[in-house]
Amino acid sequence: MTAPHEVAKALAAVFQCAALVEDAAHGRSLEPTQLCPLLEAVLIVNAPNVDGIYGASLTLGLRALETQLSPGARPTGEVLRYVFAMLRLAHQFQRAPALQQEMDKRLARLQAQRAHFPVDHETLIEAFAETYSATLATLPRRIEIRGQRGALSQPRTAALIRACLLAGVRGAILYFQLGGRRRHLFLQRRRLVGAAQALCEELP
Repeated sequence: MTAPHEVAKALAAVFQCAALVEDAAHGRSLEPTQLCPLLEAVLIVNAPNVDGIYGASLTLGLRALETQLSPGARPTGEVLRYVFAMLRLAHQFQRAPALQQEMDKRLARLQAQRAHFPVDHETLIEAFAETYSATLATLPRRIEIRGQRGALSQPRTAALIRACLLAGVRGAILYFQLGGRRRHLFLQRRRLVGAAQALCEELP
């Protein structure tokens, strides 16, 4: 059985991506320490556990999970909506073998590019964004992004948002592989919040 903290970490990755999408959509700068590990995770094919994918880089996501899912909490902003949208996309993607093959091809090219550029280099951000547009964005019910019109009209911001959505779906797929389900955000929220709080207490 998968340990609750591993499930919570995978879900926290989705929350962190959602929080970064919200920040980018409102013109706020993204911290490389919060963004880069999520993008690196997209390129990791095999890892022994969740720590091998994300390490200790999910502080923002763990705290967002705790804030959004705590009993009695009244979520604000768009984070929770983006989380459910990415979980939905991940579910659809797992039922689309042709898109999975296309994703594999594109990720192989991204891995080759990663050997020459930092993961948050503009060239790679654009490649992540194009991968999202060519695969996940073709599924039904595309994710509606809300924010400041001036920010959303910037090509760099649009690429960052798509890259974060790609990384969020990667986290959502891992969450499903570990036994997580969308309904658990309602039915097991106390367990998820408890695991997130315990992980936050271990942070330096």
